[in-house]
Amino acid sequence: MKRIASTLAALVLAALLAFGLVACGDDDDEADAPATTAAMEADAPAPTAATPAADLRVTLDRLLGEHAVLAMNAMQKGHDGAEDFDPAVAAVLANSDDLAAAVGSVYGEEAGSAFLELWNSHINFFVDYTVATAGDDEAGREAAQEDLAGYRSGFAAFLAGANPNLPEETVDQVVGIHVGHLSDWMTAYNAGDHETAADLYREAYAHMFVIGDALSGAIVAQFPENFQG
Repeated sequence: MKRIASTLAALVLAALLAFGLVACGDDDDEADAPATTAAMEADAPAPTAATPAADLRVTLDRLLGEHAVLAMNAMQKGHDGAEDFDPAVAAVLANSDDLAAAVGSVYGEEAGSAFLELWNSHINFFVDYTVATAGDDEAGREAAQEDLAGYRSGFAAFLAGANPNLPEETVDQVVGIHVGHLSDWMTAYNAGDHETAADLYREAYAHMFVIGDALSGAIVAQFPENFQG
């Protein structure tokens, strides 16, 4: 119940702050939440249901939420050695292509390609983490976590460079929450703690909507002329 309550609190804060990024993960992230939330607030008003801005937010929310679910599904199948692991991974990568297309539609094809390369790298690192966890390979787990930390920094720099409304430090923290959700989910699943895994599954999905709202708000604030109506 405690995890479910924290998920609901994150969603309420996201609604109240419109497009502000809200850190809702581990203790370190929570300690920085008030300052980083203020840094991420966008000036643009929340879009109504029938505007280009609303379409962007819905698209990013849907694709990012889908990413979390598909990634955890693929990690589970990889952990269990399921026969449909390859199709599950293909579904994750197809979702990545859709996200890259959305980014490219705003920032251009080159930026979309750069996004895709970065985004798919963290999927590969989660596969590494899954294999190491299933094999009780602590060194492999630590190496995968180091790779994921490097991805966080690179991805944060990429987004901050593309949009001045996305502070690099804040993006790194919020992406770190996503990384923590999926890593902790796999750890719980591997340990047979299915109640915790189920809670983390829901938290991971919900957190992606916080990210999607923030990204869409930052883009609308950056290019208001493209999202009138």
